[in-house]
Amino acid sequence: LRPGANDQLLYTTYLYGGAPLEPVARLTWMSLRSGARVYLSPDGARNFEPAFSPDGRFVAFLRAGSASDDLYVMTLAASFSREPRPAPSDAALLLQAGIVSQPVWAPDGSAIAFLMLVNGSFDLFILPVAGTADGTIHATGPAKAVTHGSFLDADSRLAWSR
Repeated sequence: LRPGANDQLLYTTYLYGGAPLEPVARLTWMSLRSGARVYLSPDGARNFEPAFSPDGRFVAFLRAGSASDDLYVMTLAASFSREPRPAPSDAALLLQAGIVSQPVWAPDGSAIAFLMLVNGSFDLFILPVAGTADGTIHATGPAKAVTHGSFLDADSRLAWSR
């Protein structure tokens, strides 16, 4: 559920499209009030694992490339709208390249934690981020490894604890 708007849900829709058929993963925004759904990523995209920022203004997600799953962030409109064009994920900002998994925001929105494949094992990283006056967000420094060679389970969900 979107923070501050408990009638909005964001999830990944998996389907096949194109010729020949290719797997597609699209970010899907749903109004729980009306049941309407819109895609936030274009046809043919492979975007998945969305995570709302604590204030609900941004979404961190992964975009699959030919040999990577990169971490991106995009701004989300203040209210639910039908079929935004261009797709909001088209204007997303690349935050971290690599084989990334399970992005999750710090409770205060100052960082994004994620797992990343390094030398054959997944390790935990923290990337500091900040918003700007124009309503965008960017990394304020490089991602810092919290673990090294830990062989963390990349299928488990990360969570912040106070």
